[in-house]
Amino acid sequence: MASVEEGDLAGIGKRFTVVTNQGERLIIIVHESGGVELYRAIPGSDQSDSIATLDSEEARLVAAIIGRTIYRTETMERLARHGL
Repeated sequence: MASVEEGDLAGIGKRFTVVTNQGERLIIIVHESGGVELYRAIPGSDQSDSIATLDSEEARLVAAIIGRTIYRTETMERLARHGL
């Protein structure tokens, strides 16, 4: 079963580490300002690769896609009409 580790980053926000069922580690840093940074931990190392830096609007869009709020194949124009 996947697991989540959560920690505070003083003056920055929160750090979440998701460990998948396959043992991969996804690090998500949620800034108090609303921005989000995504990292992939490098197996066998304490280093990580940056995947993306998102502003709050982009983070909401990615969350909606991953959370399957937006699941059907739709054009970007249709998504934009819904404010996503």
